[in-house]
Amino acid sequence: MSSLIRLYGTPRTNRRDNFFSNVLDGLFDESQGWRQQETFNDSVNVSETSTSHEISVAAPGLDKGDFSVELKSDTLTVSFDVSEENKNSFVKQSFQKSWAIPKGTNPSDIVAEYKSGILNVSIAKQKAEEPATTTIKVK
Repeated sequence: MSSLIRLYGTPRTNRRDNFFSNVLDGLFDESQGWRQQETFNDSVNVSETSTSHEISVAAPGLDKGDFSVELKSDTLTVSFDVSEENKNSFVKQSFQKSWAIPKGTNPSDIVAEYKSGILNVSIAKQKAEEPATTTIKVK
């Protein structure tokens, strides 16, 4: 049975990072046009069905064109990097996670769809190949 392995992604914060983040939040007040970068650390769900591996990324408010889904050397990477600017604020959202997928996965077996704020990526499982049986004639 094959499985997906998370390789790397947006780093999780620790308590020290949260402390400094809270201190810095007071310096950059949203009313002055500053907003903290939004991250999507806990917005990924990976599951397995009998026929596929499923990856769901919750990312409301984006367009399907904001996403990049790439397969390179048996590594699937899902990412987006968007910025929004108006006269009073600047917001940057970014996300990237990668998974090792079964060797030899055909790119045509991967389907990505963004609907209702969730990007769903489905990776069809490869059928296990039966070893070929060859009958050897006895002389």
